[in-house]
Amino acid sequence: MRAKRLPWRERIEVIAALLDRLLNLGLFLFGLLIFAYAAYALWDDASIGASAFSDRNLKQYKPVLEAEEPGFEELRSLNPDVVGWISIPGTNIDYPIAQGRDDLEYAEKDIFGNPSITGSVYLAAKNASDFSDDYSILYGHHLDNGAMFGDIDLFAETDFFENHREGLLVTPETVYDLRFVACIHTDAYEGAVYSLTRGGNAVSPGLLSYIREHADVLDEEGLEEADKLVALSTCANATTNGRIVLFAVAT
Repeated sequence: MRAKRLPWRERIEVIAALLDRLLNLGLFLFGLLIFAYAAYALWDDASIGASAFSDRNLKQYKPVLEAEEPGFEELRSLNPDVVGWISIPGTNIDYPIAQGRDDLEYAEKDIFGNPSITGSVYLAAKNASDFSDDYSILYGHHLDNGAMFGDIDLFAETDFFENHREGLLVTPETVYDLRFVACIHTDAYEGAVYSLTRGGNAVSPGLLSYIREHADVLDEEGLEEADKLVALSTCANATTNGRIVLFAVAT
């Protein structure tokens, strides 16, 4: 017996209903894909941010001032570009310092020389690797979770600055006490802050004047004693080329 064919109008309605179901299914699957991607992106960001903290694996190489081991010998055997270690109590800043051939190398490599978008804390390429310059610049990425140099912006607040004035810079040759004297917002191309030369960098009157004029917080008396100055520079999220720089007198 021959099956009866549906009228054209009913066939169109059936096809439209089927297409509508397929469209809804497609939208559901697309939404599910977007959700999965967003969840992965959040997980990936969290994993990357967490990996940027100075963890137990890294801190096993931290120099122990009262003993010779573990110290720079082991860490420098893994990466001869390591030139020091910086620690600031009350912050997440507790990292070895590398120095690359230029100021981009360790912005994209971890302390062991592996590719890393969180990079390392590193000394400017034009500075003396033994920190014998009177003015040295350290760079680190600004991570929102406080890793690397993400805590530098806290020093722009007077209360935090006043309660976190000291740090420690250890090199294979010397141990420097750091006393923070100023925190400023500036631009990545500001010559007064970022101009360095190979073969000696002094604390210039122009730099001191610029710090005084642009400081968010300032210890004027401490700055006057700045025979040896170390700058910690990181990005400021508010502007593309914005930078936050924390200055410390090293003794």
